[in-house]
Amino acid sequence: MRPAIRAICQIVAEHYGWNSADEILTRSRHKSVWEARSIAIWLSRRKYGLSYPELGREFRLDHTTCINSVQRVDKSGGLMRVTADELDGHLRSATVTYPASDASSLN
Repeated sequence: MRPAIRAICQIVAEHYGWNSADEILTRSRHKSVWEARSIAIWLSRRKYGLSYPELGREFRLDHTTCINSVQRVDKSGGLMRVTADELDGHLRSATVTYPASDASSLN
């Protein structure tokens, strides 16, 4: 996983009170895990404009799962969207960027 994506996962994990970003990468279908994973995918797409196949490789998921995650956050109007927007604001103020070596691997 790219360091910048891992940083996003770590911020989301901390928000959910977890010690490690690895929780987000589990295959668990528990509500708090899929919600956190969806938010991390949404934030990664929003911040870096990664394609769905790229997101799938980063999160070890099928690209259609990433599409559903982004759509789920976009359509949610409740606490999930509030959380996503709050974390997005936090990321905008943070300096989480791709190092040059990671940016070249986007293609």
